[in-house]
Amino acid sequence: MLLFHIVFAYFLAALLFKAIRLFFATKHTKVIIITAHNNAIIGYLQAYAANMLPKTVLPNGAVVKIVVRSGYATFSFLTEDGDHAKFLKKEHITEAFSSPVPFNAPNSIVYIVRHGESEANVGIRYTNPSLTPAGLQDAVRAGEAIASDLERNPEFILVSSPLTRAIQTMIEIKRVLGTTTSTVLDVRCIESVRDMGRPIHTRGPNTDAMTITACNPYLDLTAYRDPHICNPIIDESDLENLVAPNKLPPKVDFIGVNTELLENQLVSVSDWSREAATTPLHELVAYHM
Repeated sequence: MLLFHIVFAYFLAALLFKAIRLFFATKHTKVIIITAHNNAIIGYLQAYAANMLPKTVLPNGAVVKIVVRSGYATFSFLTEDGDHAKFLKKEHITEAFSSPVPFNAPNSIVYIVRHGESEANVGIRYTNPSLTPAGLQDAVRAGEAIASDLERNPEFILVSSPLTRAIQTMIEIKRVLGTTTSTVLDVRCIESVRDMGRPIHTRGPNTDAMTITACNPYLDLTAYRDPHICNPIIDESDLENLVAPNKLPPKVDFIGVNTELLENQLVSVSDWSREAATTPLHELVAYHM
């Protein structure tokens, strides 16, 4: 009988220990979702890939998953490759990140999402474009990919570029995930101006003064007439179309977004466009943790 009680007590203790460990694992699993733009995400990745990524673009609604453990990160591509020859492929991620890379941020799971198809992507409207109906579906698919990948009920941290297409993408992701967590708008998620034919080096470790002219709404359009950024030189209407999608709107009016950080960044950082272009992803993640 004594042996039975000892075994039973040990069994109960083991169950209790497992339950406590599961509770705290669930409680402290932080999942960060970031909605951003092609050049921003490619620039983020290139900074950790030792220049192994090809010159490429992400499909709209693409999701890159980053698992951070003990100061190192593993990268994977959560959504489908897409059928365009220039799209980033899962094999590119596998080859560039064949082993964990140093990533100085707390343990977390990061999903970084390119916005869905926008009006600018299809040539409808360029100034702070919204998502198209197809873009809304891109965002839903991104949310579904994240939802199917989650292993437990996490603590969400939601961060978005303050541009409309990124916020709308996050709104759809939140709806799919069933979360009401407020989305923090961060200017560091905006991409640099789309330097013709150079989608990687406009952001990340290879940025310099010539590549950082970005979406600063206070700049006159002539500020973008840099031979490096617009090479070959293009006419005014094409230049406007090139720059306009990355310029901040005069106000951000969405339910469920927190603009406090954004407002502070725009008034307190002397050169926020440079900071946006040079901030590495691990610093962005660590900041929001």
